[in-house]
Amino acid sequence: LNALSIETTTVELPFFIHNRDENTFFAHAKQDVHTQQYNTDLQRWKRMIDIVRYVSEFFHDRETSLYHFSLLNPFNYISMRLLSLLFGISTRFWNNIVVPMYATTFLSTNLSFIPSAILPTVDRLISLDPNCVPKLQAWLQTSIDVFDRMTQGATIKTKSPVKSVRIQRNKQNQIMICINNENVVYDRIIFACDSESTVSALKNGNTNISLLLKTMLSNVTYSGDDDANLLDGLIHRDISILPNEFADEVTRKYANYIDVKYDKKKQIFYN
Repeated sequence: LNALSIETTTVELPFFIHNRDENTFFAHAKQDVHTQQYNTDLQRWKRMIDIVRYVSEFFHDRETSLYHFSLLNPFNYISMRLLSLLFGISTRFWNNIVVPMYATTFLSTNLSFIPSAILPTVDRLISLDPNCVPKLQAWLQTSIDVFDRMTQGATIKTKSPVKSVRIQRNKQNQIMICINNENVVYDRIIFACDSESTVSALKNGNTNISLLLKTMLSNVTYSGDDDANLLDGLIHRDISILPNEFADEVTRKYANYIDVKYDKKKQIFYN
């Protein structure tokens, strides 16, 4: 955003998590007996994050990102849930705090199986520490303005489905990419689609696909399935949906209110 000269502002996103069954809550910037009951779990969680960060930074040779990872990093193969158990983090903390705060924010999938290597990045965005209110930078303009700045000077084509992609090298070993048999030749392409569509486009373009690439693309799995713990998010204007004892405080001080419920029959938590 700085490179695009897009003006930004700091936005605070404090969470208020309420468990009506237990009549307890966990909230940013609110040290209370309810929050303090998780002090041991919070200390273990912080220790876990620090260790994952140290190991991940050791194996990373470029900027830390959710999309850059090293095959040598052991935390790419250890799930978040398993690692939390190894660090002695309670199931109650996991169900009442971790899943509600992270799954409802940006990881609408089953957190249990996500590689623990992403923990430092996630923690940097939304911290579980009640004394550390999450802060994000948001643009003051619209998303259209941001997109226009990003694509300034580029040719934009819409409603143009890609059916075939031909990738080859010329005599100078330069990459030559042809899309839909058009006359324009590109040197780079980003497949912003699923792996099946990628393979289909390459095959239609008679691109030679290595066995390794075929194997990788045919075994891609997605974490797009919604976590069964999550209900549809609803935006309310009526504060009567909030508990009377917290309604005024939540509407004035908090950006997120999460209601944790446990279905005894199905033995599952809902948020």
